[in-house]
Parts: sequence; structure tokens; C-alpha cells
Amino acid sequence: LPKAINHFRIGEAIFLGTDLINGGTLPGLKNDAVILEAEIAEIKEKGLVPLAETLSMAPFESEQVGDDLSPGQRGYRALISVGQLDTEITGLTPINSEYNIAGASSDVAVVNIGDEQGGLKVGDTIKFRLNYAALLRLMSGKYIDKVVSPSLDKLENLPESELLEVEPAIETIEED
Repeated sequence: LPKAINHFRIGEAIFLGTDLINGGTLPGLKNDAVILEAEIAEIKEKGLVPLAETLSMAPFESEQVGDDLSPGQRGYRALISVGQLDTEITGLTPINSEYNIAGASSDVAVVNIGDEQGGLKVGDTIKFRLNYAALLRLMSGKYIDKVVSPSLDKLENLPESELLEVEPAIETIEED
């Protein structure tokens, strides 16, 4: 790169594998290198859709009802210990494709987990992929524990045979 370039913003590409030019995931990278594990605080069978019209979801306006749900339908819902103050809830995608986020308040979110409890219990975690906005807010929040797994020591001492070699996604810019 030319000496004049002293700021190279590639965080989303490196952490989330996002191809910002063409969309999708960059070859050789993964979209789940950073995940959120949110602890289940409560799990109960409940109605999955409000039976009556709701006036407003203020202050966060985050109710998300799935297209395939109907009034009166029941299923299991998990209350997880992350909310709008922690991250961009709309930027979370459950790794288990059968789950969906029903909504969130400032400190908790509700996840529809389906017709069965699926062996989940209070204290277990639900894993989410993140978009860039969700990642930024989580990483800057002081109330969210950040854990590198495997440990940095283990990563730094990987044998050469386990290192990932990634082809350049863009052409190298030559200095004149």
C-alpha cells in the first residue's frame, strides 16, 4: 500500500467475513468467527403472537413477529440476558435456524424456540451470529464478558499446518 494510506478499515471483513463489495462471505473466511452466547434466564410455553392489537412497543420498537405465526399459537419462549442496551437486537441471527427473536426490552430479549423445549433449560445459552452494528455495540459494552476461544496463547502457538492461508480479495495497490 502507498505510504499515504495510514488508515485501513477492514474490521467487518476480518471479524465477520463480510464481502462489502459483492455481498456474502469472503472466500476462506467465516461469518461465525465472533458469536454471542446469551444465557437463558427463563423458559416457558407461551403464546407466540399477541392476541390483541398492540398500541406501541416504545421505547425500543423491537417486536418481531414471524410470518408463519398465527394468533393463539403457542410454543416455547426463552428470555435471554441481553437487550437493546447491550447490542443491536435486529443484528442478531440465532445459529439454530428454528429459533427467531420475538422482541426485546432494554435488558432482555425473547426468543421463540419452537413447539418443544428441545432440552434447553435456565442457565443454558443460545448462540447468535452478529451483524457489524451488533458486534460494535457488544464489544464496546462494559457489561458483556468477552471470551476468546480458543485462548490467545493457543492461537499464537498453532502449528504451521493449521494456519489459514487466505487469497487476497482485492488487488495490491502499487505505489508509483
